[in-house]
Formats: sequence, C-alpha cells, structure tokens
Amino acid sequence: MRGGHDVRTDLVVIDEAHYLGDEDRGHVWEEAIILTPSRIRLLLLSATIGNAREFASWIEEVRGLRCGVVTRPGARPVPLRAAFLLPDKRLLPLLGENGKLNSEILRMIEREDHQRHRRRSGAR
Repeated sequence: MRGGHDVRTDLVVIDEAHYLGDEDRGHVWEEAIILTPSRIRLLLLSATIGNAREFASWIEEVRGLRCGVVTRPGARPVPLRAAFLLPDKRLLPLLGENGKLNSEILRMIEREDHQRHRRRSGAR
C-alpha cells in the first residue's frame, strides 16, 4: 500500500469513518488514510462524525490534497431501523407496530427466562 504501484483503483471508500476515534480500531483507518497513495481518491462515510471540518483539515495535511466535506442536515436519507437476530437466523424488527418490544421477541425472552428459572430450581 505504501507505494501504491500494485493498487489498480482510483477510489477507496471507507465506511464508518468515525471509528478513527476508536481506541481499538482507529489506527487501521488512520493508516489507510495516510498510506493510500495521493493519486487514489478517498471517500469517507459517517453519519455520526461530529468534527468533520477538523477531520478534513487533518486529511488535507497528511495527504497534501484538498478535502471537502459534504453534509446533509435534517432527516437521514436512509433511516435507521433496529432489528433483532433470532437464534434461527431470522431478523425481526425490534419494535412492533404499537411501539413496544416485538411480541415474538418478548415471547422468546420469556421462554428463556422460564427455562433458566427451571434449571436453577432443579425442576425439569
């Protein structure tokens, strides 16, 4: 990656760019930004980065290229939806239409709690 001679691309997309601030993973994003040859453009995506302009200034400094920030205020273009992955690999919406915990998930939790209680009490 350092020389970039064997990298045959014009663009690298880095999703979840806000992980740069993560103690365990940030160094990977940082190295990718620094080591990607300047001839290759970077597109960094993040819905939650708070200091985008400061981040862009740092990228300009380490890459020696102008860096722009594109923001979209207001509603998310792609809404976030919470889901629950069941042991049988089905994905269910976390909340039901009533805004409360999905009834199927609730039943599963209640079954698990009941079984756990039975095991602790020695019942079969």
